[in-house]
Amino acid sequence: MVHSSVHIPSVLLERLERYVRSCLPQEACGALLGYTEGIYIQISNFIPIPNIAADPCHHFEFDGPNWVTCVMQEKALIGIFHSHPASPPVPSEEDLRQLQLFGPGLTVYLITGTDHSTGGVSTASYLVISDAGSPSALSLKPIPLSVT
Repeated sequence: MVHSSVHIPSVLLERLERYVRSCLPQEACGALLGYTEGIYIQISNFIPIPNIAADPCHHFEFDGPNWVTCVMQEKALIGIFHSHPASPPVPSEEDLRQLQLFGPGLTVYLITGTDHSTGGVSTASYLVISDAGSPSALSLKPIPLSVT
């Protein structure tokens, strides 16, 4: 299935971005809930997961028990999100390396970037795809984020 865009209600995006700001200067992270409807991906909620990385200002690592609970109990799990406290919402090399640990069960990945000079945030969406040459290797492809 070729997805054309990710849809998120404006009130939900505002809540997510407010959560990201509340975690500064650390990276925020969590799970995305939603569903696919034809060519569209709909995000319906998010679940914050504590960031237990050794250096949470520059990396994220999900709290294991919270992540496992989410994976086992949330039938609507469709993706993950995290933030870049001091850079644009573009996947880093570390993000792509860590993506491999999640496996192919994810559909969408949101990154929220923060601009310290203005205090503003912006969120970008990415489709999680398996590389054609190696189905076990995952990458991220930008996909439009439609705020409804």
